[in-house]
Amino acid sequence: MVICGASCGDHALAALLARALERSLNSTVYVCPGNGGSFAHGDGVASLPLKAADVDGLASFALLNRVGLILVTDPVALERGLSQLPY
Repeated sequence: MVICGASCGDHALAALLARALERSLNSTVYVCPGNGGSFAHGDGVASLPLKAADVDGLASFALLNRVGLILVTDPVALERGLSQLPY
């Protein structure tokens, strides 16, 4: 799962989902770009070295890593069509 946003709500969601998924095989919740608090939770939350507006980069990451869900809250990423990807 990738959460594409940097708000405190995105931070809280990443932490909650990382805890909920900690027993699954692919338990990492990726954040892009995330914020300082996103990484205070240790294992289970990882940052992607991409900007939220990098739609092609996020799409490539999702395809290569078999990401099942990209949650888009960043307005620029929404504007650039990240939520419309047909993957």
